[in-house]
Amino acid sequence: MHVRSTDRGLEVLAPAKLNLFLEVLGKRADGFHEIETLMYPIDLFDSLVFRDAPHDQVRLTCQTVTSQAFRGQSSAATALAEQLPIGGDNLVVRAVELVRRRSNVTRGADVRLVKRIPLAAGLAGGSSDAAAALFAANRVWRLGLTLNELASLAAELGSDIPFFLYGGPAVCRGRGEIIEPVAGLGALHFVVAK
Repeated sequence: MHVRSTDRGLEVLAPAKLNLFLEVLGKRADGFHEIETLMYPIDLFDSLVFRDAPHDQVRLTCQTVTSQAFRGQSSAATALAEQLPIGGDNLVVRAVELVRRRSNVTRGADVRLVKRIPLAAGLAGGSSDAAAALFAANRVWRLGLTLNELASLAAELGSDIPFFLYGGPAVCRGRGEIIEPVAGLGALHFVVAK
């Protein structure tokens, strides 16, 4: 994630990710699969702007921008993007509401999300956006939650959301929520096609 303060609020760039390998090790008792994967963030970003608000709601607005690299998306993908939920079904809203409940925050938030990561492409754009929302809520509301506390909240929302809080490549285990950052991979270059 890249973070900067602007006059509109705290802006967080939420990256897409690739799984450089993924091994399914077996079915777990909780219905999930035990996995081991190497996740790698790439330079394709959604942007999330988080602003504290005096009202008591989480208000989300979304805009979809087709990335230069994905201009050839099918009409089905475009239709899917137009169906992006902005209410309680959206992971960003769920993330902010979770932080509010656990931290007893009574203030609201105005969140603007610009989607550039293609939907339903396996790039985890929604998960990355949720991690960005958790990070932004913690920072803007000055809650002082640690990385481990944020990762625990993230794991409640989805298996690959904690990965995005660590800011680099990582081996992920369990159902994806056990993160082991990896250093020394060097610069890797990818061509991503949907």
